[in-house]
Amino acid sequence: MAQKPICVPVHEAHEEIEHSYTYMEFLKKTPQAYLVHAFLTRSDENCSAWQFGFYDRQSDRVVVFETDGHEVKQHPPSEVYKEPGRTIMRLNLNQVQIGVEETLHTIDARMQEAYKGELASKEIILMQTLPEWGTIWNITVLSLTFHIINFKIDVKTGKILSEQRESLTTMAGTRSS
Repeated sequence: MAQKPICVPVHEAHEEIEHSYTYMEFLKKTPQAYLVHAFLTRSDENCSAWQFGFYDRQSDRVVVFETDGHEVKQHPPSEVYKEPGRTIMRLNLNQVQIGVEETLHTIDARMQEAYKGELASKEIILMQTLPEWGTIWNITVLSLTFHIINFKIDVKTGKILSEQRESLTTMAGTRSS
């Protein structure tokens, strides 16, 4: 089995964004914005750049900053995907005791144990705070056998809180009917 790439630690990437001129200028104009998510993908070849979303309640928009370890890019404000009346919760990185690499190691071990026939083609890694779960790593594994396996992992303990497997073909069939 090939060694998967190592991803930049979330705290390191976030610090790079916080110290960037681009982010400081954004904060001057939008001091009420707060961190709501951290996002990354991993394949067999690489880890993507980290993306951090900052929510502005006044505009009901998220501004995403991306860092690849060399430069910080700011994306235009975008719509927020949320249930009507639901508040987007603040993400507090100080709560994170289990990093992305340890979390992905947990996922890899669980995949070997419970889903031996499933080879991951990509992992979608999202850290967020949800009312029903608290602050979690919300990781979706896309398999070569057209399955999606979602894991919710506690950022403090590394414990798998939820695990769900669905077939992409079944999902596509129910949506098209």
